[in-house]
Amino acid sequence: MSDTQSTYHFVIDALTPESVPMARLAEYMADLADLFGHKEHVHFDRVARSFDGMLIRVGGKDDTVPVHLQAGDKIHICNADRDMARRLAPHLYQGTLRVWGDGCWEREPSGHWRLIRFDIGKFELLDDSPISEIVATLRKVEGSGWKQFDDPLAELMRLRR
Repeated sequence: MSDTQSTYHFVIDALTPESVPMARLAEYMADLADLFGHKEHVHFDRVARSFDGMLIRVGGKDDTVPVHLQAGDKIHICNADRDMARRLAPHLYQGTLRVWGDGCWEREPSGHWRLIRFDIGKFELLDDSPISEIVATLRKVEGSGWKQFDDPLAELMRLRR
């Protein structure tokens, strides 16, 4: 077994930290432990609300720089300091970014949450590899159990439900 440590980020599209039932989250975590094998060595870090999207705008003249991330038809308008804006800029229109930071939301009467302000503290470029490549990589992990499935995509869908 290797001493290297990896961190994986999983997104549950249909749920947020505010809406996911704890029992369902526990099921997801148990399924993830099964997915990786070596259950005693897989650890949970946190439930977070991150933005993912393509960087479509970085600009402004003040110390607080507006940053726009497009996710489908939704545009998240965030802020960054000048140093962060310089680090983000090379990724303009290139792939999907995930950003973390401090934010403020307001709950509307309809029950939906509306972003008031989000200050980017860090980001990463996401791997846009096709799921078939990701599954092939998982199958190579010793003890993961993915080699036993004839149809790993069907198994992923089963775990998702």
